[in-house]
Order: sequence, then C-alpha cells, then structure tokens
Amino acid sequence: MKTFIFLLFFNSCSVYATIVTFCYEDRNFPPYIFSTSNNDQPKGLMIDLILLSAKDAGFTVNLISKPWLRCQKLVKQNQANALFAMIQTNERSQIFAFPKNKNLQQPYLFQGEYAIFIQKNGPFDLDKTKQLLIDENGLNLDVYYPVAKHGLSAPLGYVVSKILEDKNVLSSLNLTPIQGLKFVANGKLDGFVIDRQIGTYLSKELKLEHKLTATKHSLLQTKWHAAFNKKFYQTNQKKIDEFWNAFEKHRSHLVNDL
Repeated sequence: MKTFIFLLFFNSCSVYATIVTFCYEDRNFPPYIFSTSNNDQPKGLMIDLILLSAKDAGFTVNLISKPWLRCQKLVKQNQANALFAMIQTNERSQIFAFPKNKNLQQPYLFQGEYAIFIQKNGPFDLDKTKQLLIDENGLNLDVYYPVAKHGLSAPLGYVVSKILEDKNVLSSLNLTPIQGLKFVANGKLDGFVIDRQIGTYLSKELKLEHKLTATKHSLLQTKWHAAFNKKFYQTNQKKIDEFWNAFEKHRSHLVNDL
C-alpha cells in the first residue's frame, strides 16, 4: 500500500515546533479527502481543517495514509501521534484521547451521517412506502429479512460495520466504498453503509447515480474526531487542546465556501 508523507512548515520558527504525525485512511472520501497520486499533496475539507487548526496550535504536520485499522494500530503504538476521522465510542475512549467538552460543547471535525446505499427502485427502495428499511429505531429487521439476499456491508473497522454485525446482517465480503457501491448497483449486495455525502459524491464519480439511492433515514448520525495517542496528548495537552478548539472557527468558513 502506497504511503506518502508531507511535512508542512508554517513559519520560519517551525523547525522548533512540535511535529505531529497524523494518519488517515488511504481512500477517496470526497469532499472530505480526495485521494491523490504521484505523492501530490492530499486535498479535501478534512485535510484543510486539520492543517488550518494545526497552524493555529503551532504544529508541524506530518500526514501519512494507511488502511484504517493500520492507522489505529500505529496510533496505539505511538508510531503515529493521531488519526482522523474517528467516531468516539466507550471502547475507543479507553485507548485514544478525544476532546473534552468546552462550554457544554465538544470540539469535532465534521458530522457524519451514515445511510444505506441501495439499488434505486430495487426491493429495498422503500422510503416512499410505509415499510421503511430504517426507521426511528434503526434498521428494521422485519422489513429487511423477508427480502434479504446478499447481506449489507460497510468498510472494515468502522462503527457501522459493528452495528451490522450485531444485527447479524453483515456480509462476509470485505469491500471498499467504491467496490461496495458497485456491488450494490450490480445486484450483488443488498446495501452498503457509508456517509451520505461521501456516498453521493462517489456515486456521481462512478456514474452510478441513476442506479443508486440512499435511505432517507440514517443508520447512524455522529461526530468525527481527530483522536490522539494518550501519552502523546499528556505531553502536549495545551497545544492539542488549542488544535481541537480551532475546529469550529475554520469549519464554518470551509463549509460556507462549498
């Protein structure tokens, strides 16, 4: 798997700044992360937010891209200092450092909204009926099971993948988002769970928007974080807190520029 590293120096004194290695998943997740080739600088809203906030905190940023589970392992071992974008869970909070609430609000990168992408006008395209695939209680198994054929899938290591596994509907196929959407479009998978905005972008890139649609309701709505190795956070707490607290200011500008 290709790895590319970018050192970004923000001022003439940055040689003395704290160097922070951020690991992010090596996939194309527009508009948040656009995959690049030939070791070009990565782009996207998530990258911009990380860099702008790091500049405010006085970080020198080192970006590496790896498979998601590999990123988690590297940060656990402090071979990388932080990773993005991670959903906070009780289990992950035992391993990684997440931002604390400030004025009853927790700093975050962006909000994720995970829908199930299904075949348009297919057996699971039920939002116009009274039998919703996802209702206020989540995935409606009474609706899904009677017509289930290939199972549902989500990227490996994701919280939504664990949700599907706990519901006993997770496909044995380990698929990337692009593979998953293609499988759904070709009728080889019942549905693929991915962030709504990312899935919509990818569907258009793959020219599959005429074959795919997303469920009206979401399987999961949550916040995405930049989480740190706990020991690294303890050593650099002030700067990391400044980094987290800069998210809101820069996020609003980035979203308004869309």
